[in-house]
Parts: sequence; C-alpha cells; structure tokens
Amino acid sequence: MRRAPRIVVTREAADAGAVVDALEREGFEGWAVPTIAIGPPLDPLPLEAALTDLSRFDWLAFTSVHSVRAVCTRPSWNVTWEAARPRMRVAAAGPGTAARLISFGVSVAATAEPGGARALAATLETTIANLTGTRILWPRADLASLDFRDRLATRGADVVAPIAYRTQAVPTAELAPLVAALSDGAVQGLTFFSPSSANSLARVLGGTLSRLAGQVTLAAIGPTTAEALALLGAPADVVAPVPTAGALAKALARHFARAGATV
Repeated sequence: MRRAPRIVVTREAADAGAVVDALEREGFEGWAVPTIAIGPPLDPLPLEAALTDLSRFDWLAFTSVHSVRAVCTRPSWNVTWEAARPRMRVAAAGPGTAARLISFGVSVAATAEPGGARALAATLETTIANLTGTRILWPRADLASLDFRDRLATRGADVVAPIAYRTQAVPTAELAPLVAALSDGAVQGLTFFSPSSANSLARVLGGTLSRLAGQVTLAAIGPTTAEALALLGAPADVVAPVPTAGALAKALARHFARAGATV
C-alpha cells in the first residue's frame, strides 16, 4: 500500500497539533517539527500598562492567534475586559484569529479576510468612518513589521503597539531529524505559518531554502509568509486561500491531486 504523503508542520508546538489533525483528515501524514517557539516579552511592562486601562482605547486589534493567547490568558484579563466591554471594539486578522477570540468570550466587530496585518489595516480603514484621533491598541510580536501601525497612523489614528510575545528560533539540534529526513527524501511537503518559521529552518540549511525548491511541496498560510519563502529561494507551491489550518490542508490536497499524487 502506498504511504500517505508526509507533510511537516513547522508551527510552534501549541498550535501544531490542530494542523496535523487537519492534514490527516485530508489523507496526509502530518509531522509536527516546530521551527520556532513563542515566549513572553523581555519587558512586559508596556503591555501591562496598556491593558491596565483599556478604556482609553477605541479598538483592540489582534493580528495573530499568539497575540490573542498572550493577552487573553493573563490573570487580570477577565476583569480588564469586563470593564472595557461596553465601549471597546475588537478587530481580528483572519477567521482563525477571530475564532480564537470568540473562544475566550471576546466578540469581534471586524474581521479581515483572508487575513494578515495588511488586510486588517485595510479593513479598519473602511470600517472606521474617521480614523483621526481613533485610539487603537495593537499587541504585537517582537519581530512584527510596523507597517500596520504606520499605515493607520498616516490616517490620523493613535496606535499603541506594545510587544505581547517574543518569537524564538528553536535550537539547531531539535531540527536535526527534519534535516536528515529532507536529505533522505522522506518528506513530501512543508507548511509554514510565519516568516519566522521559514527563516528558522533556513538558518540550519545554510541561510537559504533554495535546496527545497522543486524537491518538496512548500505551503504558506498566507501571502506574507509566501513572500518570505520567495526571498529565501523557495517560492510557495501552495498558499492557503484563508489563513486556517483546514484551508491550508484542503489546498494541499488539491495540489497533490492535480500533481497525480495519491492522498
């Protein structure tokens, strides 16, 4: 019996399992090999200060599920959110981030589709009649591009952007089994969920992913990650139409079916 295509999930450990499950529902063999880890900010005080008085903001913008987890699992969050709920509006970059917010009991007033910080900025530009003077809190990653903040600031918004979480590359030794499997042809696809996940793997492959181009199927959760792959010498073969694990798995299944591979 032909073995199912083996697809690597480079997402951080906390969220890799959901992706593996989605892949296996589509007939793949999912293999979780996180290339990044998520940790707390080196200085938590700016985020603490912003969350202590949410009432001074009009909008709370989330551009990743990591920022949702970093904010909504804080011990003081429930009290803070209940106090701000009557007037605070929440925006999410993509259905996955919106779903995570809803799981914490947070209603979402605006969702960018397909997702990503740029799409959310555009959504807020059309949702908010007049951005001038609008106060927006954006809990972000330490490595996040500041384009989201800067774009809204040019329209007059006051965007406060404290670091909510830190992205770290995993130790090189933890990626040795993946590197060996790639060399042995034991992997048929790799999925990437952020530029950081791609950059971390490139670090152990000599600073580039060019050796993977044409050798394995490369899949990106969205256009920003796809751009990072292209810059690393390995253009994405598959880009999820919306940034969710299920959408990416289905897109991969269609790709393999077109290629004549058995899934």
